Amino acid sequence: MKEQLIEQLKNRRKKKLTLNELEQMMPSHMTYEAFAELVVSLQQEEKLIPVKASGENGRKPSLPYAFKINHTALNQSFREQLEDALISFHPNIPIDKYFRLGEKAWNQDFPYLQQIDRYLKTNGLPERDASLPQRSYDITGDEKWLERGGIRLLQKLNLLDVMKLEANPDPLMVSVDIKKGDRGEHVHLIVENKTTYHHLKRALPDTPFTSLVYGAGWRVVANIDALPSQLHAEEAMHIYYYFGDLDEEGIHIWSAVNERCGAIPAVPFYEALLSTPPYSGKNQQRNESETIVRFSASFSELSQEKLRLILNNDQYIPQEALQESTLQQIWRDAEWMSS
Repeated sequence: MKEQLIEQLKNRRKKKLTLNELEQMMPSHMTYEAFAELVVSLQQEEKLIPVKASGENGRKPSLPYAFKINHTALNQSFREQLEDALISFHPNIPIDKYFRLGEKAWNQDFPYLQQIDRYLKTNGLPERDASLPQRSYDITGDEKWLERGGIRLLQKLNLLDVMKLEANPDPLMVSVDIKKGDRGEHVHLIVENKTTYHHLKRALPDTPFTSLVYGAGWRVVANIDALPSQLHAEEAMHIYYYFGDLDEEGIHIWSAVNERCGAIPAVPFYEALLSTPPYSGKNQQRNESETIVRFSASFSELSQEKLRLILNNDQYIPQEALQESTLQQIWRDAEWMSS
């Protein structure tokens, strides 16, 4: 109750407050004794200063009819938080801005400030450009954070430029089966890692796919939209499959690609990965995020349970767990969707 009243007092623009106005801020069922105890406590902390000329109500305990609100005392805890943060946060985060922006802005931004601080202390200022989803995931574990409002926070903190967000992505690295160029529908496979790309490209002519795209981790997110024009096939229909590492980051990369082009998890490859022993040593976030739930929905219940155990046990399976011959056989023999 006291903290709620303090918040109301902080937000009050008028510096003066009557006893009657103070009573109206309290629940109707509150006893006078409890109300008086609360007011006396605020007086002792010098958050409310009695206006002596206004007199007192004469009840027990007696309370002044009017007060001055001491905003300095009300905000003391907030100022102490900022002073501590000035010392503990990364020097590139301008904590001093919040003395002006106020406690409400501080409370709204604080969880993200902690994540930015952790990122900068671990990695330093970025030296290379990255796509919005990649940088967003690196900072918060949520590839959509920057698009949902994180950019505004980076602007507020004067960090937008130094975070090196990619503006002009490189062209895609693509293998194309030119014999399929005249089709009205094209199916594409995007793979996360270069080794897998080179293992698969030899099998491209034996598959129903028009192209094989090297995703280069997060980089594909920034430029997958350009694939139809890069293939001079803007008028055709395009279906995309995605195959990456089976770990939390790989799943978030799929999600970001899915947002761009509707990429489908390449389930036959992932099912094969799930049949191999997992590796240890990945610190997963261990949350059943919406992204992981959406990704898992493409799999059988047994495979979903295997994936859940892998992530919960800080394990992962890289694409490289599948041999070249296995990758090529899966790509040739599996049933792939067509419209």
